[in-house]
Amino acid sequence: MKWDRGFADIEKAGVLVLGFFDGLHRGHCQVLDEAFRLAADWQCPCELLTLYPHPDLTSGQSDVAYLTTYREKWTLFQSRYPAGRFRFLRFDRTVMATPPDRFLRWLLDCFSPRGICVGEDFRFGYRAAGDTGFLRFWGAEHGVGVTVLPPVLLGGAAISSSRIRECLRSGNAEEAARLLGYPYQVFGRVRSGRRIGRTLGFPTINLYPSSRKLLPRDGVYRGEVLGEEVASPALVYVGTRPTLGSGGRRVVEAYLRGKPIGDLYGKRLSVAFHGFIRGEMVFRSLEDLRIRILQDLQALERYLHYTGGMLHYNLNIYNDGGVVSIGLNQRKETGDYYFFQNSRH
Repeated sequence: MKWDRGFADIEKAGVLVLGFFDGLHRGHCQVLDEAFRLAADWQCPCELLTLYPHPDLTSGQSDVAYLTTYREKWTLFQSRYPAGRFRFLRFDRTVMATPPDRFLRWLLDCFSPRGICVGEDFRFGYRAAGDTGFLRFWGAEHGVGVTVLPPVLLGGAAISSSRIRECLRSGNAEEAARLLGYPYQVFGRVRSGRRIGRTLGFPTINLYPSSRKLLPRDGVYRGEVLGEEVASPALVYVGTRPTLGSGGRRVVEAYLRGKPIGDLYGKRLSVAFHGFIRGEMVFRSLEDLRIRILQDLQALERYLHYTGGMLHYNLNIYNDGGVVSIGLNQRKETGDYYFFQNSRH
């Protein structure tokens, strides 16, 4: 697996895949699967060229939130396509102002691709003037095969990153998982908090994700905490803890159903969101909060009872059968990140 930022050591790509690929959802995987099929047929390498940061940030829109940070995106790609190459192109004002034909000339000079694969909604060049029709015409002129994949439909509508964001902002974690092909996850290092949960009898782990990472709607979810040393159903909270007067930055907290959490401080874990239980509430007292947490736990336990003690989701980008838990870990020796998976059938 090769991950590059910059272009000091470019190797010629047989098949080049272009796009932002936020979330690496099922529609993205259709494009990538076809690109790797072509690369296998032609016995040549395949490389994904993606952008960072999001083009909307460069154009002045400050409300963009990522489904996957660039580290998470690379790690998802690595897990599914270990033989592929992955390269980031920094999207700055120079790239933004590049006309479509000049951008394609640069691709040809740098990568000499035999084929290019994109999704149907792919746009490029200054003011997004380049589209798939332009790309096909250019490819025919320069002897580069262009493959355009149609969107994957679910529920009569195309799967897209924006549709997934809408699901998460409304708290619909189950629909987001169906669109992604895996449960939405937030990654971070466990930090010590004010330990209010401990005083209530519900010690929690606290994660403070990147401010650019999209967090689901504030409230309580049934979820799962995943790491090298833990894979446990959990009651998950997202919000600013208004009852405690915390305010400010949103936090992700998870209670691991009575499991000890002392050894998890400082560990890098992922929290997966499987289903919405309730929205944010403000309580008159800590005792009222404690009673509500007990009710939330009962809702989680009822769900686990009726599903045989497992958190189900219907689709997974790694496995067509069974239940697969995925999480992000970091190798101590090299500092590299990788996804692991626990299969349960």
